[in-house]
Amino acid sequence: MQKMRFEELTERVTSELIKLGYSDSPMYCYRLRFRDVGRYLESKGCDSFSTELGYLYLQDRYSIVLDDPHRKITKNDGVVIRVIRILDDYQNIGKVPRDYKRKHDVFDNEYHIRVTEAFDSCCAEAG
Repeated sequence: MQKMRFEELTERVTSELIKLGYSDSPMYCYRLRFRDVGRYLESKGCDSFSTELGYLYLQDRYSIVLDDPHRKITKNDGVVIRVIRILDDYQNIGKVPRDYKRKHDVFDNEYHIRVTEAFDSCCAEAG
């Protein structure tokens, strides 16, 4: 799929998440994270998102290295990882998959289940 400017990507992802029935609280979390990712991309002189830039964002901003099996995933880690995954999925396949427990090229099932649970928990706490 052709790369799009980050602003367009986040607008499309936001629209897709709303169509999928995401409520105000998770959408608020996503919008905050999208803005932070956008600021990061700007600091790198980039105007579009890529998997590689998503990984760099996780490493630089949160010290998250995805292939570290010994790292404990916090709730905040789960949120930012999921945001990057959603942006990556939409950038590469043009949709936000409904089933986050499926096998993914980047994340394995066990890891993704923990991330999904952490995100859901964080959003529930946010109201």
